[in-house]
Amino acid sequence: MYMLIAVGSLVTEFYWLLLLPAAVLIAYSALYHLDKLYLFVAFCTPLAINLSKTDLGIGVSLPTEPLLFSMMLIYLLSKMIDGRIDKELMLHPISILIVIHLSWVLITSFTSSMFVVSIKHFIARLWFITIGFFLATKIFKKESRIRNFIWLYSIGMAITIIYTITRHSMNGFTQMSAHWVMTPFYNDHTEYGAVLAMMLPPIIGFIFMKQKSFMYRFFALLLAGLTIVGIILSYTRASWLGIVFAACASFAYVFRVRTWMVIAVLASMVVGYFIFESTVLYKFSKTKEYSQNDYRNHVKSITNIKTDASNVERLNRWSCAWRMFLDKPFFGWGPGTYQFNYSVYQLNEEKTYISTNLGDKGNAHSEYLGPLSEQGVLGPLIFITLCIIVLYRASRVFLESPSRDQRILALTMQLGLITYLIHGFLNNFLDKDKASIPFWGFIAAITVLDYYHRKHFTSLSERTQ
Repeated sequence: MYMLIAVGSLVTEFYWLLLLPAAVLIAYSALYHLDKLYLFVAFCTPLAINLSKTDLGIGVSLPTEPLLFSMMLIYLLSKMIDGRIDKELMLHPISILIVIHLSWVLITSFTSSMFVVSIKHFIARLWFITIGFFLATKIFKKESRIRNFIWLYSIGMAITIIYTITRHSMNGFTQMSAHWVMTPFYNDHTEYGAVLAMMLPPIIGFIFMKQKSFMYRFFALLLAGLTIVGIILSYTRASWLGIVFAACASFAYVFRVRTWMVIAVLASMVVGYFIFESTVLYKFSKTKEYSQNDYRNHVKSITNIKTDASNVERLNRWSCAWRMFLDKPFFGWGPGTYQFNYSVYQLNEEKTYISTNLGDKGNAHSEYLGPLSEQGVLGPLIFITLCIIVLYRASRVFLESPSRDQRILALTMQLGLITYLIHGFLNNFLDKDKASIPFWGFIAAITVLDYYHRKHFTSLSERTQ
C-alpha cells in the first residue's frame, strides 16, 4: 500500500507523502509512548531547522515545535480524561511558581498592546513548559531517564558541533564566519554558544558517575572535549562569562563554602559597583578592543561600551526596555511585543550602525529587561524568584542526597542553569526550542530529584533505623 503511495507522490511531485510512515510512527508514540517521544524530541531539538531562515519564511522549528504542540494537546487531553494529577508534586514550590509564571504571562497577554502577538507567545511558552516541565517530571521519576535525556540532547548537539566546526574550518575559523556557520540549526552564534555552555556541566558530570563503565566515561570525556572546542570556536563572550561563573559556583559547592559567605561576596560586588559606578564606566569607556579573532582582545572587548557595536547596541536595547517599562510599569506592553514597539524609544545618541529605525532586528537581549518591558515589574520578579528557588533546591539535593550520582546530576544541572542565567543578562532565547528544552528539562529533573528521590531515600533511611 505504501509503495503505491510513494510512487504516486513521486509522480505527482507531492513529496510530503513520503513522510507518512514517520508520521504514523510519531502519532502512535504520542498516543502510547509519550515518554519515548519526549526523549526523541530531546535528540531532535539541536538538529531542528527554523523555517524562517529558509525560502519558506515560516517561523516554525521542524520537527520539534509541531511535535511539542501535538504532545501538549495529547498530554492535556489525557489529564482531563483520567484526572490523575500528582497533587503533592503540583504543590512543590517550583511547580507553583511555574504556574504563577504562566498565569502572569496569560494575564499580560490579555492586557497587551498586540493581543494576537502576545497570545501566540503565551501558547509557545505553554507548550515548552507543559512538555519540558510537567510531562518531564512524570518521565524523570526513573532517574535513568534524566541521564538519557542529557545524553540524547548532547548527541544531537554533537552532530551540530561537528557540522559547525567543519564549515568553520572551510572559512579559516574566523570570528566573522563564527556568526553563521551553525546555520540552519541555530540562528546565530550567541544561541549556539548559550546552549553548548548549558549542556557542558552535565556532560562533564557523566565523567565522574559512580559504577559506570570505562567506555561510558570515555565517551562523556570525548563529548565534553568536543563541546569545549565548540564553545571556544563560537566566539560567544556571554557563554564564556557564564562558564566562568559556573566554575566559581562549583568551587563554592565542592569546598562547602558557607551560604552567608557567597551572599556576602555577591552583595559586596553589587554595592561596590554602585559605589564605584562612575569609575567602572569610565574604565569601560576607555576600552578600545573590538570583537575579533584574537581571543585575548575578544575577551577584553566585553567591557568596551564605547565603540564595540555589539555591546553598544545592547545598551541601546536595554535603555529602550527600561523606558518602555516606565511607560507601562505594571502590565507592560505584552509578551513578545518588545521588538514591535522599541523603535520609537531609541535615542539618536545611543544608536549604532547596526541599529534600525524600524526596530525589526530582534528583542531586548535580556531575559530580565525584556520581560520587564513586556510583562511589567512582576514578570521578571516571578522569573527570578523561580530561578532562586530552583538553585536552592538543587543545592539541597547536592548537600543532602546519599546518592553520589544524584548529587552529581543536581550540581551539574544547576551549573548548567547558572551559565544560562548569566548569559540571560546579555541575550534571551527561552522563546526558542533550542534553549527551552534543556532549560525547563533541567528544572524538571531538579524538581524530581528534590521531591521523589529525596522522599525515597528519606523513607528508606527511616526503615533501616
